[in-house]
Amino acid sequence: DFVAIGNEIKTMLDDQGIDVLEAMEHFEHHIKLARNYAKAKDPNNSLLILKTVTTPLVNALVKRGKVPEGEARSELDEFIILLETTWQEAITVIDEKMTSEKLMEIFKELSKHRIALTSLLGPIFSDPLRVLKKRIRKMMDSSESSSRPSKIQKQG
Repeated sequence: DFVAIGNEIKTMLDDQGIDVLEAMEHFEHHIKLARNYAKAKDPNNSLLILKTVTTPLVNALVKRGKVPEGEARSELDEFIILLETTWQEAITVIDEKMTSEKLMEIFKELSKHRIALTSLLGPIFSDPLRVLKKRIRKMMDSSESSSRPSKIQKQG
């Protein structure tokens, strides 16, 4: 249940006051679950889990205001790479049923997270955003070409 995942994470970070670094192992479990959904070609569940996990994670990191140094920083970097690559995997398996509006919504959300985290972690979510942008363009180009009248050849 995705609502339960969201509530559990929110409770862990807000109510219990657990630091995001202490919660990484728990987050990692959910990200790996999202990765399994992506590998099973189920982008909807994968994206839902990723959204549920990413937003409170970003909020917690921004609230913390600084990143750790040394070994803790290495652990955080590995975790962020897992998150970023799982987003990319989920986006890669999106099928044609997903609307361009939904893709734009995902793009805006990831962009917002990227902006929030860039000052702390450097550029993040570059590859998933690039793949998503390409998918949106392709979808928009194909919808434009299907709505354009085909050329009529001159007779004569």
